[in-house]
Amino acid sequence: MEIKNRTFIVTGGASGLGAATTEALLERGAYVIAADPRGPASEGAVFVETCVTNPDQVAHAIFVASQQPGPLSGIVNCAGIGIATKVLGRDGPPPLDEFLRVLTIGTASAAAFDGQIGQGGYEFAALAAHIVENQMINGEVIRLDGALRMAAR
Repeated sequence: MEIKNRTFIVTGGASGLGAATTEALLERGAYVIAADPRGPASEGAVFVETCVTNPDQVAHAIFVASQQPGPLSGIVNCAGIGIATKVLGRDGPPPLDEFLRVLTIGTASAAAFDGQIGQGGYEFAALAAHIVENQMINGEVIRLDGALRMAAR
């Protein structure tokens, strides 16, 4: 599919892998909705405050996307969070609500936490754009966990 003049939603689109993906799509002439709890988004993107665990906010982001000049043609899920805690620390496990929040958002995309040093976000963005543009790839869901890296020590 040609990206130019089409609309895409990028969850987590204001930072990390999401921001790099937003920029890559914008460079190819797309209309981009950066659906993220915190802005701002890259210049040229439409920022919509969105937590992927909130159905009303997700519906609003889809509505905003439907108002763009180009057809809604794809969603790239880069939303994700992490908590700095051990699975079992000295005082026991972390609070269940924290674990469930990470798990819930992580199921939207495990590739969202870019902890590696270097150009991981831009490599991911280029790959996301390639998947959209490649006529030989017709899958609806492709999960890319290779972008998930632990921070350097």
